[in-house]
Amino acid sequence: MLENKTNPENKDLSETIKEKTTELVTDAKIVYDVVKNKINESLTEENVKNSTVKTAKLAKEASEQLQIFADDAKDELIEISKKSKVLFQKFFGK
Repeated sequence: MLENKTNPENKDLSETIKEKTTELVTDAKIVYDVVKNKINESLTEENVKNSTVKTAKLAKEASEQLQIFADDAKDELIEISKKSKVLFQKFFGK
């Protein structure tokens, strides 16, 4: 069974646990403050504006690339259609 709570070893263990818990809470507060500051830095108006500009630029580039892809796909489909027509004409003699 557990020894009496007044045992010196239990008191030492209890003090050690309290100290470690205090250290943990202190470290957690430090980490919280660092993370909070980093988030605040990243959310400055200038950073948000820069991100918005970069996002708009990337969206424009993506749109242009999609248009090129769509045009290329359309050209390829026209070519496939022509070749298929010729192939069917050869098969069916029309």
